[in-house]
Amino acid sequence: MAPRSTAAASSTPWATPRVTWARASGWSGTLTEARTRRGAPLWLKLAALMALTSALPLAALAWALLGANAESLKLASREQRVGVVEVLAERVDRAVEARERDLSLVARALTDPTLTPDARLAGALSVVATSASVDHAGVYDASGAIIDTIRAEGAPSPELPDALSPEARATAEGSGLGVVRELDRSRVLLVTPMRARKDADKVTGFVVAAMPLAPLRATLEAAAKERFGGDPDAVTIVGADNTVLAHTDPARVGKPHPLEWVTPDIVSHRVARSGEAPSPDGGTVLVSARPAELVPWVVLARERAEVAYAPLTRLRQLVLGALLIALLAVGVLALLFSRRLLQPVDALIRMTDALARRDFSARTGVSRADEIGTLAAALDSSAEAIQESEAVSYTHLRAHETG
Repeated sequence: MAPRSTAAASSTPWATPRVTWARASGWSGTLTEARTRRGAPLWLKLAALMALTSALPLAALAWALLGANAESLKLASREQRVGVVEVLAERVDRAVEARERDLSLVARALTDPTLTPDARLAGALSVVATSASVDHAGVYDASGAIIDTIRAEGAPSPELPDALSPEARATAEGSGLGVVRELDRSRVLLVTPMRARKDADKVTGFVVAAMPLAPLRATLEAAAKERFGGDPDAVTIVGADNTVLAHTDPARVGKPHPLEWVTPDIVSHRVARSGEAPSPDGGTVLVSARPAELVPWVVLARERAEVAYAPLTRLRQLVLGALLIALLAVGVLALLFSRRLLQPVDALIRMTDALARRDFSARTGVSRADEIGTLAAALDSSAEAIQESEAVSYTHLRAHETG
């Protein structure tokens, strides 16, 4: 038998040049090149989608929590500072009430018709000597001219004015207690009317005592140190005309308060107020005010908004930190889950790459009870069928060549 030509041998599928799927489809590259030219892997896209869909509800929940608690925390902060000024206003009232009570006792002793003039004076001296709040009392006639000064033994001279102003007399007659600011910025005068026993509407004179502001200033300093971090401008006692009466800095006494927040409405209604106001030096301050009951004074507390609302800032930081941690955890879990979920896809890609190289012995090695498993089984079955068909064809060809 004549030997077969090389051309005949080369007509077999094993001798002809391999025609890849890419060339048959018009693709100029190979399957490997197609894989390297693709974009982000599917598992990464899936992980990003999962993280995004989880991040939106988490962010919405965090925003809702912050919104629900922001106003509550602001209200709590304001109520806390209102409580501070209420305590200070009560201390002012107690200090004034003690002096008013003792001055009223002096006035009663001096107007008691059942006593002789000497006995009246002795009674007034006894009140002053045993009082814990006043160590002197100035006696004025109905026109406001000073008559005499009663002092406890060893008490310094009070340096009372020679006459009372018409305004001080009118206030004392109308409300039972008048307040006069002293020029030395360290004292205020408390004025109590003396009334006739038989005619309560008739004012026969006035009893006056100087109230030092140093104890109030010490109270303000303690409150500023304890509640407001030692800020010297944190707590102030202001008059109805917005003039500073007591301040941790004595040089500020007698000057207008820079906030101009005290209004006649606050003083007359005796109600506490709290709110935000622009600071003279820029920014925003939280202001709380509480008027005293016995005198037209207002205890004013102010604090920078960023300090007053520090709990809200901390809450926002905690919520945002927890949100970031949750998002990071979701991202990591999404990466792991998507990677595990799409890991069989890599096996399918390797399988198709092997088929493109005409390696029909390759198998996916995927065994799953889902769509990916079905696809993997179909590829394995197809490869097995092609491999068997190729084996049969090869056997027939070998038999034909040797036959």
